[in-house]
Amino acid sequence: MGRKKADAAPKLRLEVSTFSATPLYVQLKDSIKQGIYDGVLKAGDRLPTEEEICRRCGVSRMVTNQALRELAAEGYVVRRKGKGSFVSPADGCTRFFREIISFNDEMRRAGHQPTTEVLCQKVAAGPAAICARLAVPAATPLVVLERVRYRDGQALYHCLGYLVAAYFPGLQDVDLTEESLFAVMQKRYGIRVCQAARNFTARLCPAPIARKLGIRPASPMIYIESVESDQHGRPVAYDASYYVGGRSVFDAQIVVPQHHR
Repeated sequence: MGRKKADAAPKLRLEVSTFSATPLYVQLKDSIKQGIYDGVLKAGDRLPTEEEICRRCGVSRMVTNQALRELAAEGYVVRRKGKGSFVSPADGCTRFFREIISFNDEMRRAGHQPTTEVLCQKVAAGPAAICARLAVPAATPLVVLERVRYRDGQALYHCLGYLVAAYFPGLQDVDLTEESLFAVMQKRYGIRVCQAARNFTARLCPAPIARKLGIRPASPMIYIESVESDQHGRPVAYDASYYVGGRSVFDAQIVVPQHHR
């Protein structure tokens, strides 16, 4: 069957390959998600029918149905009986609890314009506490990355990150104002973030962070510490972020395991 391509909507490219080790339904799901990330499919847009996807991509009804079911379970689409599947409305929620996704992709999927201000980007000896979180010896060289992320021109959060420099040579010189860090990690270094351990607490914003975000000191914040691991299970990055409390909503989906139903 080889490689099948289809333009299900203007500029939307759906493609699957029988030569890939990735299951067909996952390839199809990823194609639709990419269309959402790129803004080709916007909130409320109707997806092609299952029959049309089957015909254009050369896949079975079972493959198509499974891809759409998982997209619905992950919150990307809404399935309406007798009407079809539609891109979920932009609700301002972040997807920290559902998947590992770049800030840029998350914002564009929700119909927002992401921008990034890089405040610091250098290599330095890592503090002992941070190195311990990354499972490397104290004073190991780390890429220090401080950024403010904006949604539609409004500061959303401040992030101070540390990445193991040995895994990302030259990262300190890469322009991260436009390109996603996750995308750079994968394209340049072959490293995919496959696991994230996150801790959420409520805090009042320290004055130095407040100045960088343009808000009042001691404003309510959501403080998030995150350790991210790659496809080999290695911790590769640690970051600490202050999210502006009144501008951030975190979306979670909790499902009872099948054997408990």
